[in-house]
Amino acid sequence: MRNTFSFSTLTASEQAFVSAVCASLKANCDDAQLVVLGDGSESPNGERFAAKRLGYSWEVVFNFPETETAYDTSVQLPRDWRLAA
Repeated sequence: MRNTFSFSTLTASEQAFVSAVCASLKANCDDAQLVVLGDGSESPNGERFAAKRLGYSWEVVFNFPETETAYDTSVQLPRDWRLAA
């Protein structure tokens, strides 16, 4: 069973990871890229994520193995994100 928590209930390191990933997704201007996966190999505590682009946003699910929690969010892209590349 997957638990979903709010951002404020995440640990400081989990919040930092979520913020870094969301900032990276927001800066991603490759309109051909529809999915981004983070397998935990490059994160400090093995955090993983899966992101799927839906139009002008990314739907993201984070998995935190240390606390056995998941966090769902979306990252809104600016309307002119395709022009930023």
